Parts: sequence; structure tokens; C-alpha cells
Amino acid sequence: MTELNFAVVTVSTTCYDDPMNDHSGPALIKYMADKSNENIQWIHLASTVVPDNQTHETLLKLSDELRPHLILTTGGTGISSDDVTPEATREIITKEIPGISQTMIAKSLAITPMAMLSRPVCGIYQQTLIINLPGSSKGCVECLDFVYPILKHAIDIIQNKRAEVAITHSAMQTKTNTKHHSCGGDHHHHHRHAETSNKGERLRHSPYPMISVDDAMKIIFEQTNKMPIIDKPLTECLSYVCAEDIFAKEPFPPFRASIKDGYAVHLYSDRSHEQIYEIVGRSDAGGENTNIPLMEGQCVVINTGAKLPDSANAVIQIEDTQVHERHPTKKDGSDEKSIRINTECSINQDVREL
Repeated sequence: MTELNFAVVTVSTTCYDDPMNDHSGPALIKYMADKSNENIQWIHLASTVVPDNQTHETLLKLSDELRPHLILTTGGTGISSDDVTPEATREIITKEIPGISQTMIAKSLAITPMAMLSRPVCGIYQQTLIINLPGSSKGCVECLDFVYPILKHAIDIIQNKRAEVAITHSAMQTKTNTKHHSCGGDHHHHHRHAETSNKGERLRHSPYPMISVDDAMKIIFEQTNKMPIIDKPLTECLSYVCAEDIFAKEPFPPFRASIKDGYAVHLYSDRSHEQIYEIVGRSDAGGENTNIPLMEGQCVVINTGAKLPDSANAVIQIEDTQVHERHPTKKDGSDEKSIRINTECSINQDVREL
């Protein structure tokens, strides 16, 4: 079972003077309690009622002292002179998530045109997700219900729970393929499959289903319109695609490059040798420190398009490796000390020659 915790802040000078008038805070606490089940447990850490001018300090104190996964504010999102919850929230968050706010407003407009006057702000402070909700008990619960389906996934991302994020993405991909037989969808996350800073923590096997090349091509052609071929001056060709291949007279880029993310290795001449390779550096596309000398049994971390060290004679994709040993002190995403290759490899494998 996943345990997530939350805090509730009611922003209202009226309710601060008489907390018995606060109905929104208790309504949110009840909503979250009702959402707890055998898969997820929402733990209520704290709730407080504050006047409009103390929102900023309260959010900072709750976040710094309790470090909740989620803070829900209710009230202060309107357009009166006292409504300053969005401004107070925006002062402390380091990353805004406008999609959450936009979803609440868009769905609220289907209920009442008064939603046009709401100004919620949602974002991240440290590792806490903060969501501004309306001040009415009905409106705050409705808006929370609109965005509840993404809360756990958003918190997993903020907490850097890579495994949980990958499981969610895999489930979405499987569901999409089942319905549409394609890779379409409106889920635009870049934090997982583009993660290259720490290959030791990255998935070594794709969470997505394997399909044949024929099926992949079929999907592409089904989703692609055949366009007519036209002639245009070169100066007007921005954003157009060439109808025929163009072949360079000279190799470009002018070096041997990797065609996979993984490791550029100097393979053991004795193929019966245990396939453990020491990592002695890295080669990044566009980087400067690319010609690292390699001896047998050594390798460098490399990404697609990066230059191979002169003494490297193969590239091993990350999916065919596992971390053998880590540096005990490094915590900056470069903690791999050595890897083990789990498959047969050949000279010049996954190398783009000149």
C-alpha cells in the first residue's frame, strides 16, 4: 500500500475569527479520507485556518516543518482586494503546474460562469505539491475531484519515484495501444524516458510492449498523410521535408559515433574473459572530453551521436548491461564504477563508421 500525506490550509479572515465557520477545510479532509483504499492511504498531517495576509508564512512553515506530499489551500482565489492566495503561492513555488489550474477552471465553467473569476495557482515547493482550491465547501471538493486522478502520479514525479512513474507510463501505453493500436495520447511527460543523467538508475528494459517492425510501419503509415512533391527555392524551405535523400560529399560529423545510448567499450580479445568493464569517463554528443584512451576491459558512458574514443571497438546498449559496482561516495548521477555485459557482442557493434 502507498502512503501519502497531506495538509489543509483554509484562507479566510472570517473563518480565522471564528473557526466554526470553516466548512471547506473539513470537507477536503473528508474527501481525502474517503479516497483511501487498499492501494493508497491518505494521511492527514495538519489543518489550519489563517487570515488572508498570513498565507505565505503558513505555506512555508507547513512545507519546511512537516514536508507533506500535498498541501491543499481553500479560499482567497477570487478577485477581491483580500484574495491573495495565488500571489502568496506563486511567491514560494519553484515550478508552476498550470495544467492543474486550467483543468479546474475549464471543468468549473461547465458548472457555473462564475469560475471565470477564479485564479488558482498550483505548483511545487521543494518536494511538496501545492494546489489552490476555491473557498466554498462545494467548489473546493468539486475542483479537487477534477484533478484527483493525477495526484499520485504528480507526487511520484516530484518525489523522484522512478519505478512508480515507469509503471504508470507503462500502464497508460498499454491502455492506449489496446484502444488505438498506436502510440498516440496527450500525456506529455519528459522526466522519465529522456532521463540520461544517471544511467545506473535508469530502466534497463523498456516498460513498453514490443511490436514487430511491420506493425510499427503500419502504425506510422496509418497516421501519416501522403503529401504532394513541390519545387521551392532553398530560401523558402524552412519547415519543409526533402522528398529525396541528400548525400554529403564528405562524412559529417567527421568521426566514428555511437548509434545507441550505452557504453563505448574496448572489448576483451579473450572472449571467454568475464565481461566486466571499468568505467573511466563519459562521451557526450557535443562534449569536449571525447577521446579518452581505453584499455581492454574499460569503457565510457556514451549517448547517441557522441564520438567514440579512438580505442573503443564497440558500443553496448544500456539494456544489455547491469551495474556491477558503484562508487560508495558519489551521489551526483555518476556513481557507476563498473558494468557487466549480459549479451554477446561483436567488433564495431552499434558503431557508425565514417
